[in-house]
Amino acid sequence: MGLSASRPLDRKDIEAGQLEKLRALLAAVRRDNPFYSQELRATGMDSDLASLNQFSKQVPFTLKPELSEDQLPYGQRTRSV
Repeated sequence: MGLSASRPLDRKDIEAGQLEKLRALLAAVRRDNPFYSQELRATGMDSDLASLNQFSKQVPFTLKPELSEDQLPYGQRTRSV
């Protein structure tokens, strides 16, 4: 998405930029974070989101106990993907 300094962004442009960045973030998380990769896979969410609305409806809610269960001392992962 090319941004132009000559005109203000409208809501559609802003949301398109946010969606582009969110897709990149999800791709990195799925690649680099075993815990969230598993959570995202369980909901069927991937980096090919159609809209921000789809993300808000599909994003998995994570509770503190889930994060704690996934950690050994010093943040070592207990489960692999």
